[in-house]
Amino acid sequence: MNKLTTSTQQEKPWRDSVELLRTLINASPDIICFKDGQGCWLEANQAILKLFQLEKIDYQGKTDYQLARLTHPMYRNTLLVSEISDKMAWQAQLPIRQIETIPIAAGENLIFDVIKVPIFDVQGNRQGLVILGRNITELKQVEESLRHINKQLTIKIDELDQRHQEIILLSKMSNSLQICLTIEEAYRVIVRFMKQLFPQTQGMLALLDDSATQLESVARWKENKSDEKIPKTVFAVKDCWALHQNRIYYMGNSATYPLCHHILPNSVAIYLCVPLMAQGELLGLLHIAQSHLTTEPLGESHQRLAETVADQIALALANLKLRQNLQNQSTRDPLTGLYNRRYLEETLEREFHRAQRHNQTVGVIMVDIDYFKQFNDQFGHDAGDVVLQQLGQFLNEHIRKGDIACRYGGEEFTLILPGAALEVVHTRAKVLNTKVKKLSVQHRNQDLGVITLSIGVACFPQHGSTAEDVLHAADVALYHAKAQGRDQAIVAN
Repeated sequence: MNKLTTSTQQEKPWRDSVELLRTLINASPDIICFKDGQGCWLEANQAILKLFQLEKIDYQGKTDYQLARLTHPMYRNTLLVSEISDKMAWQAQLPIRQIETIPIAAGENLIFDVIKVPIFDVQGNRQGLVILGRNITELKQVEESLRHINKQLTIKIDELDQRHQEIILLSKMSNSLQICLTIEEAYRVIVRFMKQLFPQTQGMLALLDDSATQLESVARWKENKSDEKIPKTVFAVKDCWALHQNRIYYMGNSATYPLCHHILPNSVAIYLCVPLMAQGELLGLLHIAQSHLTTEPLGESHQRLAETVADQIALALANLKLRQNLQNQSTRDPLTGLYNRRYLEETLEREFHRAQRHNQTVGVIMVDIDYFKQFNDQFGHDAGDVVLQQLGQFLNEHIRKGDIACRYGGEEFTLILPGAALEVVHTRAKVLNTKVKKLSVQHRNQDLGVITLSIGVACFPQHGSTAEDVLHAADVALYHAKAQGRDQAIVAN
Protein backbone atom coordinates (compact mmCIF):
# COMPACT_ATOMS: atom_id res chain seq x y z
CA MET A 1 0.00 0.00 0.00
CA ASN A 2 2.77 2.33 0.81
CA LYS A 3 4.57 1.43 -2.47
CA LEU A 4 1.39 2.21 -4.48
CA THR A 5 0.96 5.47 -2.69
CA THR A 6 4.58 6.33 -3.31
CA SER A 7 4.28 5.44 -7.05
CA THR A 8 1.15 7.51 -7.43
CA GLN A 9 2.84 10.41 -5.71
CA GLN A 10 5.80 10.08 -8.12
CA GLU A 11 3.57 10.00 -11.25
CA LYS A 12 1.52 13.06 -10.28
CA PRO A 13 4.25 15.66 -11.00
CA TRP A 14 4.83 14.01 -14.40
CA ARG A 15 1.13 14.13 -15.25
CA ASP A 16 0.97 17.71 -14.04
CA SER A 17 3.92 18.60 -16.32
CA VAL A 18 2.25 16.96 -19.33
CA GLU A 19 -0.97 18.84 -18.65
CA LEU A 20 0.94 22.08 -18.22
CA LEU A 21 2.77 21.47 -21.51
CA ARG A 22 -0.51 20.70 -23.27
CA THR A 23 -2.04 23.87 -21.82
CA LEU A 24 0.91 25.95 -23.00
CA ILE A 25 0.81 24.39 -26.47
CA ASN A 26 -2.92 25.07 -26.80
CA ALA A 27 -2.45 28.64 -25.60
CA SER A 28 0.25 29.31 -28.20
CA PRO A 29 -0.83 31.50 -31.16
CA ASP A 30 1.55 29.45 -33.36
CA ILE A 31 0.26 26.30 -34.99
CA ILE A 32 1.73 23.11 -33.47
CA CYS A 33 1.10 19.57 -34.64
CA PHE A 34 2.62 16.15 -33.89
CA LYS A 35 2.40 13.29 -36.36
CA ASP A 36 3.51 9.67 -36.12
CA GLY A 37 5.85 7.93 -38.51
CA GLN A 38 3.03 7.24 -40.96
CA GLY A 39 1.98 10.90 -41.09
CA CYS A 40 -1.11 10.43 -38.91
CA TRP A 41 -2.06 13.24 -36.55
CA LEU A 42 -1.36 12.57 -32.87
CA GLU A 43 -1.72 15.91 -31.18
CA ALA A 44 -2.54 19.43 -32.40
CA ASN A 45 -3.06 22.69 -30.59
CA GLN A 46 -6.14 24.86 -30.83
CA ALA A 47 -4.48 27.27 -33.27
CA ILE A 48 -4.11 24.69 -36.04
CA LEU A 49 -7.45 23.03 -35.26
CA LYS A 50 -9.22 26.35 -35.53
CA LEU A 51 -7.30 27.26 -38.66
CA PHE A 52 -8.46 24.14 -40.54
CA GLN A 53 -11.85 23.98 -38.75
CA LEU A 54 -10.99 20.64 -37.15
CA GLU A 55 -12.30 21.39 -33.63
CA LYS A 56 -15.33 19.11 -34.02
CA ILE A 57 -13.58 16.46 -36.08
CA ASP A 58 -11.79 13.47 -34.59
CA TYR A 59 -8.43 14.23 -36.17
CA GLN A 60 -6.28 11.76 -34.19
CA GLY A 61 -4.97 8.86 -36.23
CA LYS A 62 -5.90 10.42 -39.55
CA THR A 63 -3.63 11.55 -42.35
CA ASP A 64 -3.72 14.91 -44.13
CA TYR A 65 -5.41 13.21 -47.09
CA GLN A 66 -8.17 11.82 -44.85
CA LEU A 67 -8.69 15.15 -43.06
CA ALA A 68 -8.85 16.96 -46.40
CA ARG A 69 -12.02 15.00 -47.19
CA LEU A 70 -13.56 15.79 -43.76
CA THR A 71 -12.90 19.50 -43.39
CA HIS A 72 -14.03 22.48 -45.49
CA PRO A 73 -13.12 22.21 -49.22
CA MET A 74 -11.24 25.48 -48.93
CA TYR A 75 -8.44 23.73 -46.99
CA ARG A 76 -8.17 20.54 -49.03
CA ASN A 77 -5.42 21.70 -51.32
CA THR A 78 -3.35 23.02 -48.40
CA LEU A 79 -3.60 19.70 -46.51
CA LEU A 80 -2.73 17.69 -49.62
CA VAL A 81 0.34 19.83 -50.25
CA SER A 82 1.28 19.47 -46.56
CA GLU A 83 1.33 15.68 -46.90
CA ILE A 84 3.77 15.99 -49.79
CA SER A 85 6.10 18.29 -47.84
CA ASP A 86 6.03 15.79 -44.92
CA LYS A 87 7.54 13.17 -47.21
CA MET A 88 10.17 15.68 -48.32
CA ALA A 89 11.22 16.27 -44.72
CA TRP A 90 11.55 12.56 -44.02
CA GLN A 91 13.47 11.96 -47.22
CA ALA A 92 15.86 14.78 -46.42
CA GLN A 93 16.13 13.58 -42.77
CA LEU A 94 16.55 17.26 -41.94
CA PRO A 95 14.19 20.02 -40.83
CA ILE A 96 12.68 21.91 -43.77
CA ARG A 97 11.30 25.42 -43.79
CA GLN A 98 8.73 26.82 -46.16
CA ILE A 99 6.22 29.63 -46.55
CA GLU A 100 2.64 28.43 -46.88
CA THR A 101 -0.39 30.47 -47.91
CA ILE A 102 -3.62 29.26 -46.30
CA PRO A 103 -7.03 30.60 -47.39
CA ILE A 104 -9.43 31.63 -44.65
CA ALA A 105 -12.12 33.33 -46.73
CA ALA A 106 -12.89 34.25 -50.32
CA GLY A 107 -9.99 36.35 -51.54
CA GLU A 108 -8.34 36.41 -48.10
CA ASN A 109 -5.28 34.38 -47.10
CA LEU A 110 -2.97 33.92 -44.15
CA ILE A 111 0.76 33.42 -44.63
CA PHE A 112 2.66 31.04 -42.31
CA ASP A 113 6.33 30.39 -41.81
CA VAL A 114 6.32 26.60 -41.30
CA ILE A 115 9.11 24.37 -39.98
CA LYS A 116 8.82 20.56 -40.17
CA VAL A 117 11.20 18.55 -38.00
CA PRO A 118 11.42 14.80 -38.73
CA ILE A 119 12.13 12.40 -35.78
CA PHE A 120 14.06 9.12 -36.18
CA ASP A 121 15.10 6.39 -33.72
CA VAL A 122 18.69 5.21 -33.31
CA GLN A 123 18.24 2.69 -36.12
CA GLY A 124 17.14 5.50 -38.46
CA ASN A 125 13.49 4.50 -38.55
CA ARG A 126 11.12 7.47 -38.74
CA GLN A 127 9.12 7.91 -35.58
CA GLY A 128 7.24 11.12 -36.13
CA LEU A 129 7.09 14.70 -37.31
CA VAL A 130 6.83 17.98 -35.43
CA ILE A 131 5.18 20.86 -37.31
CA LEU A 132 5.58 24.43 -36.09
CA GLY A 133 4.07 27.40 -37.93
CA ARG A 134 3.99 31.12 -37.22
CA ASN A 135 1.51 33.57 -38.74
CA ILE A 136 3.61 36.14 -40.60
CA THR A 137 0.76 37.72 -42.56
CA GLU A 138 1.17 41.15 -40.96
CA LEU A 139 4.94 40.94 -41.35
CA LYS A 140 4.53 40.13 -45.05
CA GLN A 141 2.07 42.97 -45.42
CA VAL A 142 4.57 45.32 -43.80
CA GLU A 143 7.31 43.94 -46.08
CA GLU A 144 5.08 44.37 -49.11
CA SER A 145 4.23 47.90 -48.02
CA LEU A 146 7.92 48.68 -47.51
CA ARG A 147 8.71 47.08 -50.87
CA HIS A 148 6.05 49.25 -52.52
CA ILE A 149 7.35 52.35 -50.77
CA ASN A 150 10.90 51.46 -51.82
CA LYS A 151 9.73 50.96 -55.39
CA GLN A 152 7.96 54.32 -55.37
CA LEU A 153 11.05 55.98 -53.90
CA THR A 154 13.21 54.36 -56.57
CA ILE A 155 10.84 55.67 -59.24
CA LYS A 156 10.92 59.15 -57.71
CA ILE A 157 14.71 59.07 -57.47
CA ASP A 158 14.91 57.98 -61.12
CA GLU A 159 12.50 60.76 -62.06
CA LEU A 160 14.54 63.31 -60.12
CA ASP A 161 17.70 62.05 -61.78
CA GLN A 162 15.97 62.30 -65.15
CA ARG A 163 14.82 65.86 -64.37
CA HIS A 164 18.36 66.70 -63.28
CA GLN A 165 19.78 65.39 -66.55
CA GLU A 166 17.12 67.29 -68.49
CA ILE A 167 17.96 70.52 -66.65
CA ILE A 168 21.64 70.03 -67.51
CA LEU A 169 20.80 69.42 -71.17
CA LEU A 170 18.42 72.39 -71.25
CA SER A 171 21.13 74.61 -69.78
CA LYS A 172 23.65 73.37 -72.35
CA MET A 173 21.18 73.88 -75.18
CA SER A 174 20.37 77.39 -74.00
CA ASN A 175 24.07 78.30 -73.80
CA SER A 176 24.73 76.81 -77.24
CA LEU A 177 21.81 78.70 -78.78
CA GLN A 178 22.98 81.97 -77.24
CA ILE A 179 26.36 81.79 -78.96
CA CYS A 180 24.93 80.89 -82.38
CA LEU A 181 25.63 83.59 -84.95
CA THR A 182 23.07 82.43 -87.52
CA ILE A 183 19.71 80.71 -87.50
CA GLU A 184 21.22 77.83 -89.50
CA GLU A 185 23.67 77.18 -86.65
CA ALA A 186 20.74 77.18 -84.24
CA TYR A 187 18.99 74.50 -86.31
CA ARG A 188 21.96 72.15 -85.90
CA VAL A 189 22.11 72.80 -82.16
CA ILE A 190 18.38 72.10 -81.79
CA VAL A 191 18.58 68.79 -83.67
CA ARG A 192 21.54 67.64 -81.57
CA PHE A 193 19.85 68.33 -78.25
CA MET A 194 16.41 67.07 -79.30
CA LYS A 195 17.95 63.63 -79.89
CA GLN A 196 19.30 63.69 -76.32
CA LEU A 197 16.23 65.16 -74.62
CA PHE A 198 13.77 62.92 -76.48
CA PRO A 199 15.55 59.65 -77.35
CA GLN A 200 13.80 57.14 -79.62
CA THR A 201 11.83 59.91 -81.31
CA GLN A 202 11.64 61.59 -84.65
CA GLY A 203 10.58 65.15 -85.21
CA MET A 204 10.93 68.42 -86.99
CA LEU A 205 11.21 72.13 -86.44
CA ALA A 206 8.97 74.13 -88.77
CA LEU A 207 8.97 77.93 -89.04
CA LEU A 208 6.29 80.31 -90.23
CA ASP A 209 6.94 81.94 -93.60
CA ASP A 210 6.51 85.63 -94.44
CA SER A 211 2.87 85.09 -95.44
CA ALA A 212 2.08 83.84 -91.89
CA THR A 213 -0.17 81.17 -93.42
CA GLN A 214 2.32 78.38 -94.12
CA LEU A 215 5.13 76.63 -92.28
CA GLU A 216 8.25 75.04 -93.72
CA SER A 217 10.27 72.26 -92.11
CA VAL A 218 13.77 73.71 -91.53
CA ALA A 219 15.28 70.99 -89.32
CA ARG A 220 14.53 67.30 -88.70
CA TRP A 221 15.84 64.45 -86.58
CA LYS A 222 15.15 60.73 -86.70
CA GLU A 223 16.40 57.88 -84.52
CA ASN A 224 16.07 55.12 -87.12
CA LYS A 225 16.84 56.42 -90.62
CA SER A 226 16.18 53.04 -92.23
CA ASP A 227 12.45 53.40 -91.55
CA GLU A 228 12.11 57.05 -92.48
CA LYS A 229 8.74 58.58 -93.30
CA ILE A 230 9.34 62.31 -93.54
CA PRO A 231 6.44 64.71 -92.86
CA LYS A 232 5.45 67.21 -95.52
CA THR A 233 8.02 69.95 -96.04
CA VAL A 234 5.46 72.75 -96.36
CA PHE A 235 2.02 72.81 -94.75
CA ALA A 236 -0.62 75.34 -93.80
CA VAL A 237 -1.19 76.68 -90.29
CA LYS A 238 -4.69 75.21 -90.35
CA ASP A 239 -3.24 71.71 -90.94
CA CYS A 240 -1.94 71.47 -87.36
CA TRP A 241 -4.24 71.06 -84.35
CA ALA A 242 -1.73 72.71 -82.03
CA LEU A 243 -1.63 75.87 -84.15
CA HIS A 244 -5.36 75.68 -84.73
CA GLN A 245 -5.96 75.65 -80.93
CA ASN A 246 -2.88 77.76 -80.08
CA ARG A 247 -1.71 75.23 -77.45
CA ILE A 248 0.16 71.94 -77.19
CA TYR A 249 -1.57 69.03 -78.90
CA TYR A 250 -1.06 65.41 -77.80
CA MET A 251 -2.11 62.65 -80.18
CA GLY A 252 -2.18 59.50 -78.05
CA ASN A 253 -4.25 57.19 -80.24
CA SER A 254 -5.15 57.69 -83.88
CA ALA A 255 -8.40 55.80 -83.31
CA THR A 256 -9.68 58.41 -80.83
CA TYR A 257 -7.59 61.53 -81.54
CA PRO A 258 -7.80 63.50 -84.80
CA LEU A 259 -4.59 63.43 -86.83
CA CYS A 260 -2.87 66.62 -87.98
CA HIS A 261 -2.88 66.93 -91.76
CA HIS A 262 0.89 67.43 -91.87
CA ILE A 263 1.35 63.86 -90.56
CA LEU A 264 1.45 60.91 -92.92
CA PRO A 265 -1.16 58.25 -91.94
CA ASN A 266 0.27 55.27 -90.01
CA SER A 267 3.71 56.89 -89.89
CA VAL A 268 3.75 57.43 -86.10
CA ALA A 269 1.88 56.02 -83.09
CA ILE A 270 2.07 59.01 -80.72
CA TYR A 271 3.15 62.58 -81.25
CA LEU A 272 3.26 66.06 -79.74
CA CYS A 273 2.88 69.35 -81.56
CA VAL A 274 3.99 72.43 -79.61
CA PRO A 275 3.56 76.00 -80.95
CA LEU A 276 6.69 78.17 -80.83
CA MET A 277 5.62 81.48 -79.31
CA ALA A 278 7.81 84.46 -78.43
CA GLN A 279 6.35 87.67 -77.02
CA GLY A 280 2.89 86.65 -78.17
CA GLU A 281 4.05 86.07 -81.75
CA LEU A 282 3.80 82.68 -83.47
CA LEU A 283 7.18 81.66 -84.89
CA GLY A 284 6.62 78.04 -85.82
CA LEU A 285 6.05 74.51 -84.56
CA LEU A 286 8.00 71.83 -82.67
CA HIS A 287 6.86 68.31 -83.63
CA ILE A 288 7.95 65.23 -81.62
CA ALA A 289 6.76 61.73 -82.58
CA GLN A 290 7.27 58.09 -81.64
CA SER A 291 6.88 55.01 -83.80
CA HIS A 292 4.74 51.95 -83.08
CA LEU A 293 7.83 50.06 -81.83
CA THR A 294 8.63 52.44 -78.95
CA THR A 295 8.36 50.79 -75.53
CA GLU A 296 8.07 53.96 -73.41
CA PRO A 297 5.40 56.28 -74.85
CA LEU A 298 5.38 60.06 -74.55
CA GLY A 299 3.80 60.90 -71.21
CA GLU A 300 2.91 63.97 -69.17
CA SER A 301 6.54 64.54 -68.16
CA HIS A 302 7.52 64.57 -71.85
CA GLN A 303 4.75 67.08 -72.57
CA ARG A 304 5.99 69.43 -69.83
CA LEU A 305 9.55 69.05 -71.09
CA ALA A 306 8.44 69.71 -74.67
CA GLU A 307 6.76 72.96 -73.63
CA THR A 308 9.91 74.08 -71.79
CA VAL A 309 12.11 73.18 -74.78
CA ALA A 310 9.73 74.98 -77.15
CA ASP A 311 9.89 78.14 -75.01
CA GLN A 312 13.70 78.10 -75.06
CA ILE A 313 13.85 77.47 -78.81
CA ALA A 314 11.29 80.17 -79.56
CA LEU A 315 13.15 82.74 -77.43
CA ALA A 316 16.50 81.85 -79.00
CA LEU A 317 15.13 82.01 -82.56
CA ALA A 318 13.37 85.32 -81.83
CA ASN A 319 16.62 86.79 -80.51
CA LEU A 320 18.57 85.50 -83.52
CA LYS A 321 15.91 86.85 -85.85
CA LEU A 322 16.05 90.25 -84.15
CA ARG A 323 19.85 90.26 -84.23
CA GLN A 324 19.84 89.30 -87.90
CA ASN A 325 17.27 92.00 -88.70
CA LEU A 326 19.38 94.61 -86.93
CA GLN A 327 22.46 93.40 -88.76
CA ASN A 328 20.62 93.45 -92.08
CA GLN A 329 19.41 96.95 -91.40
CA SER A 330 22.98 98.07 -90.85
CA THR A 331 24.43 96.22 -93.87
CA ARG A 332 21.52 95.69 -96.28
CA ASP A 333 19.62 98.00 -98.56
CA PRO A 334 15.97 97.82 -97.45
CA LEU A 335 14.54 98.17 -100.97
CA THR A 336 16.59 95.63 -102.94
CA GLY A 337 17.86 93.39 -100.15
CA LEU A 338 21.42 93.75 -101.48
CA TYR A 339 24.31 94.88 -99.32
CA ASN A 340 24.57 98.66 -98.84
CA ARG A 341 27.42 101.07 -99.54
CA ARG A 342 28.80 100.83 -96.01
CA TYR A 343 29.16 97.07 -96.32
CA LEU A 344 30.67 97.52 -99.79
CA GLU A 345 33.46 99.77 -98.54
CA GLU A 346 34.26 97.48 -95.57
CA THR A 347 34.28 94.40 -97.80
CA LEU A 348 36.49 95.98 -100.48
CA GLU A 349 39.16 96.86 -97.92
CA ARG A 350 39.06 93.31 -96.56
CA GLU A 351 39.14 91.68 -100.01
CA PHE A 352 41.98 93.93 -101.22
CA HIS A 353 44.13 92.99 -98.20
CA ARG A 354 43.42 89.31 -98.77
CA ALA A 355 44.20 89.60 -102.51
CA GLN A 356 47.44 91.43 -101.74
CA ARG A 357 48.57 88.65 -99.36
CA HIS A 358 47.82 85.93 -101.92
CA ASN A 359 48.90 87.92 -105.01
CA GLN A 360 45.40 87.81 -106.49
CA THR A 361 43.03 90.25 -108.16
CA VAL A 362 39.62 91.63 -107.25
CA GLY A 363 37.19 92.70 -109.94
CA VAL A 364 34.73 95.57 -109.52
CA ILE A 365 31.70 96.20 -111.74
CA MET A 366 29.77 99.46 -111.47
CA VAL A 367 26.24 99.24 -112.92
CA ASP A 368 23.83 102.10 -113.71
CA ILE A 369 20.30 101.75 -115.12
CA ASP A 370 19.92 103.65 -118.40
CA TYR A 371 17.20 106.29 -118.53
CA PHE A 372 16.00 105.42 -115.05
CA LYS A 373 14.37 108.84 -114.64
CA GLN A 374 11.97 107.93 -117.46
CA PHE A 375 10.62 105.00 -115.43
CA ASN A 376 9.79 107.37 -112.60
CA ASP A 377 8.35 110.07 -114.88
CA GLN A 378 6.30 107.73 -117.07
CA PHE A 379 5.13 105.08 -114.58
CA GLY A 380 5.66 106.69 -111.16
CA HIS A 381 8.15 106.24 -108.34
CA ASP A 382 6.52 102.94 -107.30
CA ALA A 383 7.38 101.53 -110.71
CA GLY A 384 10.94 102.84 -110.31
CA ASP A 385 11.20 100.96 -107.02
CA VAL A 386 10.00 97.79 -108.74
CA VAL A 387 12.71 98.18 -111.38
CA LEU A 388 15.36 98.57 -108.68
CA GLN A 389 14.04 95.51 -106.83
CA GLN A 390 13.93 93.35 -109.94
CA LEU A 391 17.42 94.40 -111.01
CA GLY A 392 18.76 93.72 -107.52
CA GLN A 393 17.29 90.21 -107.65
CA PHE A 394 18.67 89.73 -111.18
CA LEU A 395 22.20 90.71 -110.16
CA ASN A 396 22.06 88.49 -107.07
CA GLU A 397 21.07 85.52 -109.22
CA HIS A 398 23.80 86.07 -111.81
CA ILE A 399 26.86 86.22 -109.60
CA ARG A 400 29.09 83.39 -108.44
CA LYS A 401 29.04 82.04 -104.93
CA GLY A 402 31.51 84.26 -103.11
CA ASP A 403 30.79 87.32 -105.24
CA ILE A 404 29.04 90.25 -103.57
CA ALA A 405 26.23 92.42 -104.99
CA CYS A 406 25.64 95.87 -103.45
CA ARG A 407 23.46 98.88 -104.05
CA TYR A 408 25.87 101.77 -104.35
CA GLY A 409 23.23 104.45 -104.29
CA GLY A 410 20.25 105.65 -106.34
CA GLU A 411 20.09 103.49 -109.48
CA GLU A 412 23.76 102.46 -109.23
CA PHE A 413 24.89 98.96 -108.21
CA THR A 414 28.33 97.49 -107.54
CA LEU A 415 29.53 93.90 -107.90
CA ILE A 416 32.67 92.61 -106.21
CA LEU A 417 34.32 89.55 -107.81
CA PRO A 418 37.20 88.27 -105.60
CA GLY A 419 39.92 86.41 -107.51
CA ALA A 420 38.59 87.35 -110.95
CA ALA A 421 41.02 88.63 -113.60
CA LEU A 422 40.21 91.79 -115.58
CA GLU A 423 39.29 89.89 -118.76
CA VAL A 424 36.92 87.63 -116.82
CA VAL A 425 35.31 90.61 -115.12
CA HIS A 426 34.79 92.35 -118.46
CA THR A 427 33.23 89.22 -119.95
CA ARG A 428 30.89 88.83 -116.97
CA ALA A 429 29.84 92.48 -117.35
CA LYS A 430 28.97 91.98 -121.02
CA VAL A 431 26.96 88.84 -120.16
CA LEU A 432 24.97 90.84 -117.61
CA ASN A 433 24.34 93.55 -120.18
CA THR A 434 22.99 90.98 -122.63
CA LYS A 435 20.83 88.98 -120.21
CA VAL A 436 19.25 91.96 -118.50
CA LYS A 437 17.39 92.82 -121.71
CA LYS A 438 15.42 89.60 -121.30
CA LEU A 439 14.23 90.67 -117.86
CA SER A 440 10.49 91.23 -117.84
CA VAL A 441 9.44 93.87 -115.32
CA GLN A 442 5.78 94.57 -114.67
CA HIS A 443 3.99 96.90 -112.35
CA ARG A 444 0.22 96.81 -111.83
CA ASN A 445 -0.15 94.47 -114.79
CA GLN A 446 1.75 96.91 -117.02
CA ASP A 447 4.99 96.01 -118.81
CA LEU A 448 7.67 98.58 -117.96
CA GLY A 449 9.75 97.81 -121.03
CA VAL A 450 13.32 96.70 -121.63
CA ILE A 451 16.07 97.54 -119.14
CA THR A 452 19.56 98.37 -120.38
CA LEU A 453 22.69 99.01 -118.34
CA SER A 454 25.79 101.14 -118.55
CA ILE A 455 28.67 99.30 -116.90
CA GLY A 456 32.14 100.30 -115.80
CA VAL A 457 34.79 97.65 -115.10
CA ALA A 458 37.93 97.99 -112.97
CA CYS A 459 40.28 95.64 -111.16
CA PHE A 460 42.61 95.62 -108.18
CA PRO A 461 45.56 96.17 -108.36
CA GLN A 462 45.62 97.31 -112.01
CA HIS A 463 43.42 100.36 -111.38
CA GLY A 464 44.40 101.31 -107.86
CA SER A 465 45.71 100.12 -104.53
CA THR A 466 42.77 101.34 -102.44
CA ALA A 467 39.01 100.82 -102.53
CA GLU A 468 38.52 104.49 -103.27
CA ASP A 469 40.85 104.38 -106.29
CA VAL A 470 39.32 101.25 -107.84
CA LEU A 471 35.74 102.43 -107.29
CA HIS A 472 36.63 105.77 -108.86
CA ALA A 473 38.18 104.03 -111.85
CA ALA A 474 35.07 101.85 -112.36
CA ASP A 475 32.81 104.88 -111.93
CA VAL A 476 34.74 106.85 -114.58
CA ALA A 477 34.48 103.87 -116.95
CA LEU A 478 30.72 103.79 -116.33
CA TYR A 479 30.36 107.43 -117.32
CA HIS A 480 32.38 106.75 -120.46
CA ALA A 481 29.87 103.98 -121.27
CA LYS A 482 27.03 106.47 -120.86
CA ALA A 483 28.82 109.08 -122.91
CA GLN A 484 29.38 106.59 -125.73
CA GLY A 485 25.71 105.73 -126.08
CA ARG A 486 24.85 103.60 -123.02
CA ASP A 487 23.94 99.86 -123.05
CA GLN A 488 27.56 98.72 -122.93
CA ALA A 489 30.41 97.71 -120.60
CA ILE A 490 33.69 99.62 -120.71
CA VAL A 491 36.95 98.79 -118.92
CA ALA A 492 38.73 101.57 -117.06
CA ASN A 493 41.93 102.99 -118.65
